[in-house]
Amino acid sequence: MQKNDRLFVQCVIIVFFIFNFFSLQARSPRRIRDPYIPSITCRWVDSCQTYTLTNEHLDWYPFFKLFNKDFFQDHLLPEGTVAFRYEKTKSVDTQVLKEQIDVLCAEIKQKKRKYTYFTVLQAKDFNRRKGNGLLIVKFKEYPFVVKMFIERPETFVSPYHKGFEPIFFFYLGGGMNRHLAGFTRIKNLELIKERVAQSSFWQQRVDFPRKWYWLPCDVPWIEIVGKNMMGAGTTSITQIPGTYCIVADVIEAKHTMSILDPAEDKGTILNLCNYLNLWIDPHLNNFMIEKYTGKLVLLDTEHFASNVGFKEPLEFHSYLSWYLHLAGKFMQNTFGQNKRVRRNHERPLPCMVLT
Repeated sequence: MQKNDRLFVQCVIIVFFIFNFFSLQARSPRRIRDPYIPSITCRWVDSCQTYTLTNEHLDWYPFFKLFNKDFFQDHLLPEGTVAFRYEKTKSVDTQVLKEQIDVLCAEIKQKKRKYTYFTVLQAKDFNRRKGNGLLIVKFKEYPFVVKMFIERPETFVSPYHKGFEPIFFFYLGGGMNRHLAGFTRIKNLELIKERVAQSSFWQQRVDFPRKWYWLPCDVPWIEIVGKNMMGAGTTSITQIPGTYCIVADVIEAKHTMSILDPAEDKGTILNLCNYLNLWIDPHLNNFMIEKYTGKLVLLDTEHFASNVGFKEPLEFHSYLSWYLHLAGKFMQNTFGQNKRVRRNHERPLPCMVLT
């Protein structure tokens, strides 16, 4: 998010969080707990230690639909070499990239602040001491970015300990978090590329970085068991990697979009997002004008409809209306669901779901 955007969202969350806190204090401790509230229980696949989150806002979709092991395996960083985006005559053996990523994983476990082969670009809710969160780094020697996603069973079920933005998306997306959203990035990239190719207008103006998944050596897997998420008494089970990364091209920018850009430019981005059925996040810092082509390049390809739990197609024609809608949806999801709604586990899936 841009600084002003982030401040707006955080202010909204703070206000609603305060209201929610005091409303919870008014609940009688003698009141019987609803036995049909959804819950998830997590553990390492080779451990008996479990951690549980029980919350009426949990939906089945983010936890048991977004990770597709076959799709993930089919889109791993390939064997052989990959050419550089801007210097087609240059390439690197992917085995070198994989070995350096494995070193990065080891250095993260050692709680290091600096890394041998990488420069830190962003640390989104990254906890160096616990070693979890999203860490975005760039290879020092090669034009590729690595987005490293790390979760542990105990942190996976702790949405309130990761900052305001994760809480916001937790309530909007039925328990959505960055780790789960990362599984949508490449599938959604394929969908939006197909959609853009169908438009003679957008296909000449929009481009994307290449992206691949990668699993570090000896990656630990998290087992998730969901209760009451598809109806009272139901059980769902899946396994997801506790650590994985996305390797993507570095994009050299002529101009990075911001809230200070002309209204016409911001309108162009909203028009693109509307054309793509809001599969992509309209935040301006997700876009840049590429240095050598002048094209609009989309950096973040998370499935936005899944992130915020949109159940039907929507269109926005100003950023103000978009912010107000998200704030209103957060309030409705957090405070406007009665027991009947919370027990309705057959809720519609987000529009244009990933399959």
